[in-house]
Amino acid sequence: MVHATAAVVVAHGAPFTFDSIEVPEPRADEVRVRIHAVGICHTDLAVAGGHRDVPVPVVLGHEGAGVVESVGSAVTRVAVGQRVALSFASCGRCSACETGRPALCASLLALNFGGRRADGSTTLRAGDGSVLHGSFFGQSSFATLALVAERSVVPIPDDMPFELAAPLGCGIQTGAGAVWRSLDVSPGDTVIVSGAGAVGLAAVIAARIRGAANIVAVDGMPSRLQAALAVGATHVVNGATEDLREVIRVIAPDGADAAVDTTAAPPVIERTLEALRRGGTLALVASGRGADAVRLGLLVGKRVIGVLEGDSVPSQAIPQLAALYRSGAFPLEALVRTYPFADIDRAVAEMKSGEAIKPVLLMPCSC
Repeated sequence: MVHATAAVVVAHGAPFTFDSIEVPEPRADEVRVRIHAVGICHTDLAVAGGHRDVPVPVVLGHEGAGVVESVGSAVTRVAVGQRVALSFASCGRCSACETGRPALCASLLALNFGGRRADGSTTLRAGDGSVLHGSFFGQSSFATLALVAERSVVPIPDDMPFELAAPLGCGIQTGAGAVWRSLDVSPGDTVIVSGAGAVGLAAVIAARIRGAANIVAVDGMPSRLQAALAVGATHVVNGATEDLREVIRVIAPDGADAAVDTTAAPPVIERTLEALRRGGTLALVASGRGADAVRLGLLVGKRVIGVLEGDSVPSQAIPQLAALYRSGAFPLEALVRTYPFADIDRAVAEMKSGEAIKPVLLMPCSC
């Protein structure tokens, strides 16, 4: 066992509490990573607030990046001292994993939200030796150390800042993957992106890279709309005051070809469906908490697909996104705002207020 510092959720709805924790030596197929940076995602906040069925006390965090500190005896993909980003957990053995769709893994919920390894053992202990739930998205990276299965560890370039690599493992690959893999946007398409947070802006950038003719970002915050224009949106719509359908009718009379919804808000989803052409597809990348329904009549002649993690293969998506960042095509720096690990509460507050698009925590070791 080695000691680390973690931001612990001791009860649903409670604030983060910093505590010393114990992290074991890696098993044969595991990697222990010294975390240098970790992104904050809305899923972290949903779990902390008790809106997802995850046991407590727990260490959250699932957009980690850092340096490999030790490896298990069977690990071959990474070596000690290598810079890596971490992504979601998958079993590697089910039919989805074997056919290149790990986001649809048969064990996805258990491995990412169960708080333990697949065999029921825990990867973490509290400072007093009591059980602490970990393995959140296979990593629990709101800590200075994370124990991760080899499948979830992806090398990153030596010159890529950790704070920009960290969000690649979830939010960025989700937005980009929705456009590239789930929707397979083509040059000349008209694309709607509802919600201009980190996932939505990643979708905007991905659509621009694909050559979409019209990229319409929808949000209720003017600052987010300005951010969308800065990274490639051709049109913006303030969802609180403007009619999306009217905007689409002018630029694409038959309707949009594709859309990404990051809001999980039924009224927003309905307006987006109304703006899609017959034969168009809407990708839902967020899950709601309420029982609100969408009118089924809006689905006639249109497709709606639920998307997990952008249907991405992390070992392919993360290097692709890193290369695009290094070429200047994917401006990650426009999305990220950094905070010291100790300021996690401020980072969360500024994320909730919309002031921060993608808050990333820097660990004390990130020097």
